[in-house]
Amino acid sequence: MSHIHGMTRLLRGVAQRQRRHEANMARISERITRLSRQVDEMDERVCSLKALLASHDPSSKRLDRGELFEVQRRQAVIRRQMHVLALERSRLLADKQIVEPELANAREAYLVCVKKQQKYQHRLVQLKRARRLAALCRDELEQEELTPWAK
Repeated sequence: MSHIHGMTRLLRGVAQRQRRHEANMARISERITRLSRQVDEMDERVCSLKALLASHDPSSKRLDRGELFEVQRRQAVIRRQMHVLALERSRLLADKQIVEPELANAREAYLVCVKKQQKYQHRLVQLKRARRLAALCRDELEQEELTPWAK
């Protein structure tokens, strides 16, 4: 009987670890999703800045010197913003590359817990079956002892 209790205790422990791994995988997946969303937002901002830069093209207009310098200053600001966004995007991609192996490790740990649970569950079924068979044998022996044999 103590083997069955020990096995159920192991099953509870594995289930608890399994829930922790599931929560960890969900947290890491959410972080990867957030990083991907931020990268997509950066890409959209860069596209809009490129369109803005293209709209500030001085070659299609006749400008005096002051206006030309003003357009060039605006272009420099836009290019600087694009550069800052590119740096931020590369930082986000590096963070994402760091987090993705963590998700793979968490999945692996989760699968180990699932396999342990299956193993413990199978062993628990075997123990219960053995206990049931032993009880049947005992009952059968008691019946044989109680039954008088005619000679």
